[in-house]
Amino acid sequence: MSRAEKATFMTGTEYRKLLTRLGLNISESGSFLQIDRRTSSRRANGDIVIGFETAALLRLMVKLHITPSQVTRIVDKQ
Repeated sequence: MSRAEKATFMTGTEYRKLLTRLGLNISESGSFLQIDRRTSSRRANGDIVIGFETAALLRLMVKLHITPSQVTRIVDKQ
């Protein structure tokens, strides 16, 4: 386990699995999460920490069957 995975709220493996369940690839997840594609890739590889906010959002979306497009519509209304 990498140092980033020891200090994170979500492992790279879980991040990749949740992205897949949400129908997102690495590039799309970067756009959705408003991060660089390389950052999303580094998260997926366990090279950098995945913070609480990202972990909570992705887990909540999967648990409640909320799609990325639904989140985007809600956020864009603000």
